[in-house]
Amino acid sequence: MIIANVVMPFLIRQSFKYFVPDSIIPVIGARVVVPFHSKDKIGVIVSFNCQHKTSKLNFKFIKLLIDNKPLYTKILFDLLTWLSNYYFCPKGIIFFYVLPKRLKTDYIIKKKYCLKWSITKKGQEIDIQNFNLSQKQRYNLFFLKKSDVFYNELKKYNLSKFVLKKLELKHLCESNLFYTDYLKVQSVPKIKKKIFLNKKAIFCVDKILSVKKFSSWLITKTSLFSKVKFYISLIQKILDKKMQILILVPYEKNIKKIISFLKMYFDISIGTIHCQLTDSEHLKNWIKIKDGEYSIVIGTKKNIFSPFLKLGLIIVYEEHNLYYKNLHQFRYNARDVAVLRAYKENIPIILDSDTPSLKTLHNVFFKKCIFLKISNHTPIVNYNCDNVINLKSEKIKSGLSLTLINKIYENLKKNHPVLLIFNKINLVFFGIICKNCGWVAKCSVCCDYLETKPDNNNLFCQYCLIKIKKPKFCCSCGFYSLHAFNFSIDQIKNRIKSIFPHVSLFFLLNKKMSKKTQSKYLKIYDSKSYVICVMEDLVKYYYFPYVKLIGLIGIDHFFFLLISIQ
Repeated sequence: MIIANVVMPFLIRQSFKYFVPDSIIPVIGARVVVPFHSKDKIGVIVSFNCQHKTSKLNFKFIKLLIDNKPLYTKILFDLLTWLSNYYFCPKGIIFFYVLPKRLKTDYIIKKKYCLKWSITKKGQEIDIQNFNLSQKQRYNLFFLKKSDVFYNELKKYNLSKFVLKKLELKHLCESNLFYTDYLKVQSVPKIKKKIFLNKKAIFCVDKILSVKKFSSWLITKTSLFSKVKFYISLIQKILDKKMQILILVPYEKNIKKIISFLKMYFDISIGTIHCQLTDSEHLKNWIKIKDGEYSIVIGTKKNIFSPFLKLGLIIVYEEHNLYYKNLHQFRYNARDVAVLRAYKENIPIILDSDTPSLKTLHNVFFKKCIFLKISNHTPIVNYNCDNVINLKSEKIKSGLSLTLINKIYENLKKNHPVLLIFNKINLVFFGIICKNCGWVAKCSVCCDYLETKPDNNNLFCQYCLIKIKKPKFCCSCGFYSLHAFNFSIDQIKNRIKSIFPHVSLFFLLNKKMSKKTQSKYLKIYDSKSYVICVMEDLVKYYYFPYVKLIGLIGIDHFFFLLISIQ
């Protein structure tokens, strides 16, 4: 008797054992319907074993096998298992997270059929000119004498399905059904525009392809013209090998730009995966990626888990972007997972960024990642920490250091606008306030508000790192009426206004602006000197062309990553 280990999308770090009926052939990575308590649940088979003595085992039987083929490739299956062990996340959560929404149910992937027309013996023997046929029928029959044609090729050769059916009634041709699995033949990519490369770019492309195993490459501070030449040549050589290419982008808005750029040079099929697709579109594109119908796939962070038929190259655009970090269901960094997948697929990966992350620069320093110099005029960038202010050694006023405040005033005197980017975690917090007199606990060093948590008996300053116990009574009036108070963004606005009382301030806190807010923004935008305060996750939705100084407030989280791949 075969026993299958099945995982389900529960927060349980174990698999469940079920007997496999004799009528079912178990497949690792396939979905099954199993009884769980009093209901039927969808699960995924992760392993199975044979056992002869089953009389003492009280396992239930699998009710239905949904998939005849695994939904995950072998490399993707091993990758998800590794991530489950590394992040201490249940296998069921991860294995269902990477699937399209419809495949999390008992939806059955239907096999696609394709019609194929071929000429009969009668059609081969007749004389087309003397036979009573219309002009369109003669053209279609003449084409069938040369070669057979599939349904998806009718538009390409200007043929008509209606005309072919008429020829079929006259027994001049016949049609047969074929599975699309037999038609997985990728067409050779056609180049619309030719690009002439310099010797340096040709050397870089040959250097990447000559390794023939996993290799990590960094491209930074390169002119757009040299970068375009390099990518077009590299993509062409990968597609010539009939392999797929994955391009990861942080935002959906980058997808359209890259697609329009690639269609200028290549006549190939390009697929996309992102959160704005409907469930049916997501499933359709996911199946086409699995069948190898898309030569190039562009998508956001979740696309790294797509089941590619034959992956040949991974490109991570803006690899420094924090949006690659996933904070829902299970935490991972898509950039680091991309490096790990490239290692398991034994293919090259290119990390593209004008401002590489600290971890990537660390890997370049220790030769785990290779810096790629495409053109001879690539500028050498010196990364220094002169503009990073340590708040432990600075005087602080309402969360801003005196050095930053002085820099802001210097730019405002020159009529230059200033942009301040805040971390949301540092803005909204709990403090202690007196109900009687309104006294608020403040730090004795920086005079900023002391923070607390509802379930904690301590007060602490996030800037001076001072930690004290919560007072039992008010230090001003002596009453025992202290309670936790949520310092919302309104209080933060008043604190910032107290620093810059005579300066125009504007706060961008929501994605959508009302008409009043838009009119206020236009008034401030017309003025010569102003300060804009914006949340870190909202900066990407706005454009600030005249800003001369940008201040990042509370950047500790930039120095910490969620995963470390050696």
